[in-house]
Amino acid sequence: MRKLSEKIKAYELLGEVFNVISVISLNRFRRAKPSVIRKLPYFRRLEEVLEHLYVLLPSHPLFRERKARKALVVFLSDLSFTRGLCGKLLKRLEGFGAKELIAVGSKCVPKDATNVVEGVFGKVFLESELVRLFGKLFERYERGELGSVWVLYASPLLGSSFVERSYSPPKAVISQKEERRERFYSGASLGGAGAVSLGEAGSWEPRLVRFLPPSVRGRYRGDEVLNTEVPEEVLLGEVMRLYVQLGAPFLGFEHYTALNLYRFRSAKRMRDNVLRALKRLRVLLNKERQERINRELQDIVFALLAFEEERFRDLKQEGFVLEVGSVVEPRLREFLIGEVRKRVSVREVRVVEGLLGFRLVSQNEVYDFSLEHYLEELKRSLLSGVLSLRAPSR
Repeated sequence: MRKLSEKIKAYELLGEVFNVISVISLNRFRRAKPSVIRKLPYFRRLEEVLEHLYVLLPSHPLFRERKARKALVVFLSDLSFTRGLCGKLLKRLEGFGAKELIAVGSKCVPKDATNVVEGVFGKVFLESELVRLFGKLFERYERGELGSVWVLYASPLLGSSFVERSYSPPKAVISQKEERRERFYSGASLGGAGAVSLGEAGSWEPRLVRFLPPSVRGRYRGDEVLNTEVPEEVLLGEVMRLYVQLGAPFLGFEHYTALNLYRFRSAKRMRDNVLRALKRLRVLLNKERQERINRELQDIVFALLAFEEERFRDLKQEGFVLEVGSVVEPRLREFLIGEVRKRVSVREVRVVEGLLGFRLVSQNEVYDFSLEHYLEELKRSLLSGVLSLRAPSR
């Protein structure tokens, strides 16, 4: 019984830990969101300028995917309870054929990774480290060392990504949505709505996007004029650098949102398992406590029977009414009735409310074997002893 109590306390503490982890996951998302979302209007305007430049310079090398080596950046995690998500992401790598694989995060790093960047997706979202990484990749892309840069990440399915999927990646990479029905997050990740409470639904899926060259939709006409004070080619280089500096944190933020969603779900699932285990342990504890009470009552009955054995021998065989307390457990009651019938003649058995024990009643005699009777006898003995001690002081 003591071991069960200690185990219950340990499970209760473990449940509180998982509950704290789930709340922390939500709060980390809330802290990371403002630093990224406030840059969104500038990035939208930057997209417009980039599409204007695409209309003017459609054959520029920065807009074309080249035959040089292909780089793939996989967003993983530095958080606990997220290995399952990272494992599902790595399964999407089969058949992609990237010559250079860069892992961002320390969980589930693939063996063929050429570079590992840690600390980006940890307790805080370090967007500066992500900007530095993609800045170096852009410099290599600009020099022609890289033909394209792709990003594989976990995207929350509550709004479209800021990068439109205008490509056709291999079928081995595309998979069905990984639905998640737990409640965590509300609205598009880059559209103004955000996590408002634990009562909003959310889901996620692995997503592969081409980051460089950027996917442009060509929404503008060729006769539209873009007034600039510098040549278009010079402007394009600066716009592309800004695109990298703003776009990389947006993708990272979507991934960080999905990570915390997955972590929230994992912690909540483990806490639910702990609560179910606690329920089972409490049932076992209550059962053992009841059995202990039954054993103690049974010992009391045996003691009473042994103590009054001589008195039972002298009882007349005229037949008694056996009164048994209703609070006595049914199995113990049946046992008690059987033991009394072996010693005396019982013509009737009655169940009496509020009686803890039993009584034998005849026309002329009452033999009380209840707990109340013995407590009253003890009380009278104590009072008589106290009175006898006080008598000499008068």
